[in-house]
Amino acid sequence: MRNWIATLLLCAAQAALAQPNPFEGQWTARFKTFGQDREAKLDVQPPGGTWQVLYLPAGADICFKLKAPIEVLRSTSDEMEFVVQRSKTLAGCADIKPIVLRRIDDKTLEGAFADGIPLRLTR
Repeated sequence: MRNWIATLLLCAAQAALAQPNPFEGQWTARFKTFGQDREAKLDVQPPGGTWQVLYLPAGADICFKLKAPIEVLRSTSDEMEFVVQRSKTLAGCADIKPIVLRRIDDKTLEGAFADGIPLRLTR
C-alpha cells in the first residue's frame, strides 16, 4: 500500500512539473522601429524556440535578419520573459535584451522590448 501511495505522489509531482508552456506555438509579432512597421515570427518550443524579423529593407544589419534561438527566462500562465540570442547565430551580433509578454487571451500577447518599444503578437 505504501509503495502504491508513493508511486501516485511521484506521478502527480512529475505531472505538475511537466505543465506545458501556455505560450508554446507559432506567433506573429508586430511592432514599429524607426517609424516603420515591422513583423517577426516567434516559435516557442520546449525548451526555447526561435525569433526572426521579416521584411527588413535592403542594407539592414544582417543581425536583424537572422533566425535566432530564444532562451525562456520565465514563464507563468499569464507572462513570459525571453532573450533572443542572436550572438549564438553569428559572432558579433548582440542579443535582444529580455522581452516581457503578457497574455491578453489565447490568441493575443502584448509586451515591450527592453527599450520600451511595444509589440503585439497574434496566432
